[in-house]
This record gives sequence, structure tokens and C-alpha cells, in this order.
Amino acid sequence: MKTTTLLILVTLNVFADDGYEAYRQSIAEEYNAYYQKEMKAYQAFIQTSDGIPNKINPYQKINIVPPRPVITKVVAPPVVKPTVPLPSSKVTPPIVKVVIPKVEPIVPEGKILEKPQNMIPKGTPSGSQIDTVKLEKIDVSKLIAPPPPLISQTPSTITVQSMQLSFFGTSIPIDQNAVAFTKTLQPSKEVSDLADEIHAHDTLLINRLKAIRNEYSLNDWDMVVFAQALMNTIYSAKDQKLKTLHIIDVLRGLGYKTLLAEGTDKKLYFLVPTKQPLYSKSFFEREGGKYYLFAVDEHPRADAKVSISFYKSADDGQGSPLDMRMLKDPLIGVDPQTVNLKWDFENKKYTMNVTLNKNLTALMDMYPQVENDAYLQSRSGVKLVRGLASNLLNEIQKNHFTQEQSIAFILRFAQQAFTYKTDFDAYGYERPMFVEQTILLPYSDCEDRAILLSRLYQEALGLDTVGLRYPGHLALGVSYSGKGDYYTTQNKNYYVTDGTYFYANPGMSQPSFKNVAAKFLGTK
Repeated sequence: MKTTTLLILVTLNVFADDGYEAYRQSIAEEYNAYYQKEMKAYQAFIQTSDGIPNKINPYQKINIVPPRPVITKVVAPPVVKPTVPLPSSKVTPPIVKVVIPKVEPIVPEGKILEKPQNMIPKGTPSGSQIDTVKLEKIDVSKLIAPPPPLISQTPSTITVQSMQLSFFGTSIPIDQNAVAFTKTLQPSKEVSDLADEIHAHDTLLINRLKAIRNEYSLNDWDMVVFAQALMNTIYSAKDQKLKTLHIIDVLRGLGYKTLLAEGTDKKLYFLVPTKQPLYSKSFFEREGGKYYLFAVDEHPRADAKVSISFYKSADDGQGSPLDMRMLKDPLIGVDPQTVNLKWDFENKKYTMNVTLNKNLTALMDMYPQVENDAYLQSRSGVKLVRGLASNLLNEIQKNHFTQEQSIAFILRFAQQAFTYKTDFDAYGYERPMFVEQTILLPYSDCEDRAILLSRLYQEALGLDTVGLRYPGHLALGVSYSGKGDYYTTQNKNYYVTDGTYFYANPGMSQPSFKNVAAKFLGTK
């Protein structure tokens, strides 16, 4: 990577995608008005649907307030000091256990997490009777995993022959010869000279990283996280300059577009473009695209509000943007956690114990905020989703459900087995979730249910789906011979299924969205 001196100072005056800023503003302005209107419409719906009166307002004890989006002023960059270690290293194949209801589950050591129940009173549109649990009794701090640090507190081991890098429960060997040259680098040298020296010695390491990417099924973003962990292992905390130059050379060697810049805080940063938009991340327009700003020694979700100057290199513009989709599960170590899920349908109660890998959810937590279609199109948790789908399909077949009932049965699972809270209220920021995160974490909202439903309908029933994006809301469209509200695209009718419109059946839109045009999001 041939570099030259600093070029023109570029001031950061745009911190996030214009589309996201409009979306976030729309949430803040529309959320309260929408839910107040929704309460009245939904109460009327409950009192008349299925001919079952309901004398209790299901929302009477819920204080509906607008979300609190964080508006950040231009300030000095945040200092992020992760303190929670990654899971300890243990090389085992990933295992996912999904237990059919009424069968005694085989669970790992430790307590099964009971998901808090939705606060819906008895006497619902379906006539189902459920017991509720007060959410105040749930200790959220014990269920939400804090952001993992960049490297494990359990130290990676270095021998004469190899280095064992601890990465989300997996010990990955790297030939010591591939990184031995880093001990001779002199941080006092000019940036361009150091970059050239690293590049001249980096072939062996880059070839090993390419092999690791294939061997452990790591996607583009996983490789960025892996490269961060590697740089923070082989360099000391004070070598921010060296580790930034090295991660840029590594990412370019792996085929990704990467730029080098220096901030007004005198720190070096690396910038990468992505195929799917990122939100709540500073970016700069370069070479016809958006390059998002990252610090090698900070959590990937951390954002820096700084002005920067770019270094120019002959390699600028070469390579591809990152694909943020997770098209298959990474082969990392297993730290199992079993979660108990409960729901009811047509006056019958169901329960399911689901075991998933906390190492995988920790890796997912390293994701910056990505556009929802990246999650809808991801295929993570294949074994997990197939196990869920298989259990749901067993019940469908055992009860001889029609197609309409089958779709409603899976919809009811998504509506009831998980507790609703907006991301702003539950976590303090917007965070779409992969399926594993929706199951493990205590709260989820509209986009999380839509992502889960899409995978289950495709896997259990073989049905096509599309995401339905409304202002401040996401639902799902399912293609089948249904009834009720639907949207048409590509000569197919997609009936509305809404994971947060509690006890509503397929084809029922929330009243506020009945006559609203939805944007279609692809799920494949």
C-alpha cells in the first residue's frame, strides 16, 4: 500500500444516512400519535372480534410514550473501553437443540431462561386465556449481553510455531512466522514507510486469513471483527498507528475496499463501504460511495465525530464493499443457553425449549446497525430455524390445521412467545436482530418479529414472503390464497402478517396502516 502525505482536510458534517435520519425523526414525531390512535382502534377491535366482548383495555396499564432518539452533537470522539470478556476458548462443533413440546428436554447446566410474557389481559379476540407476568420482575441486566470487547480477557497463547487466537469460543491457530515481522516495526517511522513495510511482509498472514475465512465460514463482517481481534492481540494498546495500518493492509488483501484517514484527534481510522446501508455511523462520500468510519481499537458500534484527512494510496478504490448478510453460520465454539417459549392458539397452550449458542449471539452483537433487508436476507441459525420450523410443523400436522390456521398458528407464536418493547425503550438505540438474538434477548419489536416470521414461513410452509416497510413500522407479507389485507408485487398477493399486532390474524393490518402504501423489502 503506497501512501503519500495528507491531502485536503475534509470536515465531517453528515453523521448518518439521510434516509435513516428521516426515519429516526419520523419515529420520534409519529410514534406517540400512532399508538394513541392505535389504542382506540384496537380496543374497538378487541371488543367486537369473534363476538367475544372484552371489558378490559389491554393497554390500560402501559404508559405509551414516544421513543427517545439520541441526537448527538459534534463533540470529541467517544472513548470506548470494553470490559466484558469474550467467551472462553473451546473448540467444539456448533450444536443447536430444539425440543418438541411435552418432551422432557435435554438442557445444559444452568437455569433455563423464562421469557417474560406479553402484558395482555384475559379475554382476547381469539378467546384464549393466558397468565401474565409483570415485566418489572424481570432482571434485564442478567439477560442482555453487554457489547463484547474486541479481544478476549482469556489471553491468546503464542508459541514458537503458532499463535492461538481466541475468537468467540474458538481457538484459531496462526503461524507465528506470519506475524513475527511486526516485532521489528518502528512506530516512529512515517506512515507511508510503515505501510509499505507491512505490505512487503504481509503475504503469509493474508493467505492464512483467507484460509480461516473459508474454514470457519466467516462472512465479510466477521472478517473485519476477526482482523480487529488479531491486531489488538499482536500489538500493544499504545500501537494504535501500527494496528490501523496493518488492518487496512489485511482488509485490502482479503479483497475489501478500505481507506486510511487521520482525525483531528491525531488518531488513525480505517473506512470501509458496505453493500447495505449502515445507520448511526459517520461516513464520508468518496469515489461515488459511502465509506463508514471505524477505529481499530474501539467497538464497531462506537461512532467518532471528528474531521479527518485522507491518505492517498495507489490501492484506493480497489476491492469490494462488505456484504453485511450472514448467509451461513460461522463455525465457532458453542456456549449453549436454553430458553423456554410459551404461546397459545385456539384455546390450547404450547411450550417449547430452544437451545442456542450464546457465542453466536455475542458475535452478532458486534454488528453495527444495518438496514433491515440485510437481516431479512440472512440465513443464520439454519439448524435452529429448521428445528423451530419442524416443531411448529409437527403441531400443525397433528392438529390437522388448514393453511390459514397454519399461518395463524406460526403468527401467534411470534406474537406471544416474545415480549414487545421498542428498541429505544429496551436497549436505548435501534437494533434489528437476527433470529438467535430475538430468542435469547428479553425484548423484541416489529422488525425482529418480521425477520423471524419470514424464516419460519419459508422453512415450515415453503411460502414466499416480503418485508412491508411502513413509516416507523415493519410487518411481513406472505404469499398464499388468503383473505383480508394484502399487497401485490411481481404478480403475487402478499397478505399482511404483523408480529406486533397482538392476536390479530393473517390479513389484518393495524388500523393506522390499512390504507398506507408499504415499501417492499426482499427476503431472499
